[in-house]
Amino acid sequence: AVNVEIGDMYNGSTMITIEDISAYEVVTEIDEYDIGKIEKGQKVIIKTNATGEEELQGTVTRISPRASVGGSEVTYKVTISIDTPNDMIRMDMTAKLSIILDSKENILTVPYESVQEDENGKYYVEVVTNEEVAQNQDEDKKGKQPQTNQDLNTKKIYVEKGIESDYYIEIISNEISEGMEIVVPNANNGGMNIQELM
Repeated sequence: AVNVEIGDMYNGSTMITIEDISAYEVVTEIDEYDIGKIEKGQKVIIKTNATGEEELQGTVTRISPRASVGGSEVTYKVTISIDTPNDMIRMDMTAKLSIILDSKENILTVPYESVQEDENGKYYVEVVTNEEVAQNQDEDKKGKQPQTNQDLNTKKIYVEKGIESDYYIEIISNEISEGMEIVVPNANNGGMNIQELM
C-alpha cells in the first residue's frame, strides 16, 4: 500500500506498507506469572477457526524483554512462527496456542489423583490384581458392582514421579506395565462404581 503521491507534504503518517504473506506469525501476550517458563525454540501447537481441528506446528521465535504498555495486568509480547503451511490462514486471524513446556515419548502415565503418598513420603499407586473380584462375578451378586476400592483386590506398587501436567503424571517403576488397571481414589466416592474408580 502506497499512501503518498509525488509532491505530497510528509505529515508523519505511514507512507508505504509492505505485508509478507509467504510466512505467518502469531503474536500473543503472556502474563508475568507464566513468562518465566517460556523460552525461544519451544514448540507450539496452534489452532485457528479457519483450520478447524487441524493442529498446526509452531515455534517460539521472540520474547519481548519488556512488559507491554497499557492495561491493568503485566504481560509480555511473544512471537511464534507458524511452521505448517496452510492456505486457509489469513492475516489478522485469531489463534489458540498450546506452548509445549516439556515433553517425553514412550512413557507410562496415570491420572494425577491416582498417585498417592505414604507416611514416609514415598509415592505409590494401587493396581487391581484380581479381575474376577473387580468385576464381581459372584452369581449371588450378579449385576452389582463394588462400591469402593476396599471391595477391590489391589496391590500397592511404589513409583517415582516424572513430568506432570494438570491431569496426568509420568510414573517410573519396573513393576508397572501398559494396560494395568489403576485405582483413582476419591474421598467422596460414596456411590461410585468400579468404572468411575478406575
